[in-house]
Amino acid sequence: MIMKNFTSKILVTLCVSLLFLLNAQAQSISGVVNSYTTVSAVSGTSVTVGSAAGLAVNDPVMIIQMTGISGGGNTGGVDNGAGNFHLAKITNISGNVLTIDASVSKTFTPATEVVQLVRIAKYTSDVTVVGTVSAQPWNGSTGGVVFIDACDNNITLEADIDASGDGFFGRNTTGNFNVNNCGDSTALVNTPEENWGTDITYAGGDFGNPAPLSGGTGRGGHGGCSALQGAPDGGAGVGGDGANSTDVTLGSGGGGGGYGGGGTSGGAGTLISGSDAPAAGSVFDSASNLRLFMGASGGSEVEWAPATGNGGGIVIILANNITTDGATRNIISDGNDGPNSGTYTFAGDSSKVTGGAGGAGYIAVQAASISAQVNGFARGGNATTQPGPTPIFTEYGGPGGGGFIISTTGFTTTAVTRGNIPAGNGARQGADGAVVTDGGLSTTFAIDCSNCLINANKTNETCNNNLTRVRTDDYVSFDLNPTGIDIGTTYTVTANNGG
Repeated sequence: MIMKNFTSKILVTLCVSLLFLLNAQAQSISGVVNSYTTVSAVSGTSVTVGSAAGLAVNDPVMIIQMTGISGGGNTGGVDNGAGNFHLAKITNISGNVLTIDASVSKTFTPATEVVQLVRIAKYTSDVTVVGTVSAQPWNGSTGGVVFIDACDNNITLEADIDASGDGFFGRNTTGNFNVNNCGDSTALVNTPEENWGTDITYAGGDFGNPAPLSGGTGRGGHGGCSALQGAPDGGAGVGGDGANSTDVTLGSGGGGGGYGGGGTSGGAGTLISGSDAPAAGSVFDSASNLRLFMGASGGSEVEWAPATGNGGGIVIILANNITTDGATRNIISDGNDGPNSGTYTFAGDSSKVTGGAGGAGYIAVQAASISAQVNGFARGGNATTQPGPTPIFTEYGGPGGGGFIISTTGFTTTAVTRGNIPAGNGARQGADGAVVTDGGLSTTFAIDCSNCLINANKTNETCNNNLTRVRTDDYVSFDLNPTGIDIGTTYTVTANNGG
């Protein structure tokens, strides 16, 4: 009778006093960890996507508008949502229509601009980056974003997180296009292939025009086969205007903008007349008004159409502590250098032609601490030259503008520098980006990270007396099959016997 009562007491207590420590084993990640889909409509808690494949209820997601006018900076204009983002969880999926838990209040215009939904890579235990993590490169509709949410867990970098060159892309061709159009292509002017930045408003222009104004990332101006183009301007940055050319010298494309504006075309190799990009100001640079932008591509040269440097992507990391394996590791979103390969001829004679470099992208990090061995880099791509004998024509591209880094606690080492200009390239300088430390970022990227145990599903309870009359060696066995949200795969269970 004593055994029966004691066993009953234990069983009842176990039913109500099981403590689950819902921590899975550390997870190793590399490569592309996010998935992406287009967005065609946003209204309240309803989001229509191009494909719901791979998405599930309770998935955390970010809606982000990649193109358009921001309404900020020196350009102003009517704000149609460029750089806006919204975080939520999926609560229902019906075909390609998602229901989310947090109603959208910001401006999004998917009818006329490019809006995408990014599935956030969420982890419920410590994370180890064992190989380089990057974004799907921007393809004109989706990609360009790395978003890792480790909740209150730690991230250890054994490799870099690198979105360099994953932003707005430019011409990826080299050499000997037919001369059939000088200047911007009218047929392409309103397409991603021609914008190569948030909007054509921010793109660099010909030498006779004012430099593009800030408020978004713009590609460098196109050079070409007409003296009316001369050495084109750099693209605008979010926080500052592009560099301005007043030089009639023919050149290839200007540098793309990041947070700082891009540099002008490198012309024929000697310093062109004009002015460097001004220092970046304060535009969408705090946790309370933050918008996110990819770096813009460098400009090209419409006669030969050299390849151009792509812009940097967007990196967002949420974690408790970010450390390394003891080596120096980097979180990066650099613009690509201006490509200097390819063969270019005119009337049978060789020419030297390079594309404009890409502007740097954005990095946002919410963490309680960032190891001194973790660097943050968002650097503009470098201008380049071509080796070889004296050519009949020399037309060089310009450097990209620096990017933007914002974090809740500061990095020990950061660089948001404009791209370099080598000897023999006559470009005017782009502008550095900006680094901001703002504790309010924890509110900006507030995502529910609670582990929710819905049911322990305890079955097969068996009382065992160990075939003795000794009470202290009695035990209860049972099976558990817990269900819930983000509860991991391995568990620690603590039982309180009430005594």
